[in-house]
Amino acid sequence: MKAIIWYRAAAVASALFAIGHTVGFLRFRAPNDEGRRVWVEMTAVHFAVDGRIFSYGGFYLGFGLIISVLVLFLAALMWWLGNRSREGMTRLRGITWTIVVVEAVILTLSLRLFGIGPAVLSGMTGISLVAATVSTSTNRARL
Repeated sequence: MKAIIWYRAAAVASALFAIGHTVGFLRFRAPNDEGRRVWVEMTAVHFAVDGRIFSYGGFYLGFGLIISVLVLFLAALMWWLGNRSREGMTRLRGITWTIVVVEAVILTLSLRLFGIGPAVLSGMTGISLVAATVSTSTNRARL
């Protein structure tokens, strides 16, 4: 039963990360004139790829929203993992450890490039997943 709680905690932390990322990303405005000029230029500079016209600002927006979708997918996956039976969770530990590695990379990138807020949520997600995985190992040993 403990594993379910840890998976759910990880899912909630991941969903909060996705919501915070999306809101922060869409509302962010550069605090100075230089930053605002960069954004204007990113949206003003267009280029053609395979007969379609794109802008760097559009790519930036698109990649930011893709990140939000992927983090929400991770939250849904963690919630789903929490719904598995004890036996099912022990078979799915590999997926969980893979997500732990992903969260460690996100935590490192967040600390380096974005700040403490996203790093804390990634850390909480990773710790919860480690606890869930360890608890499935412990539960398996007791069966």
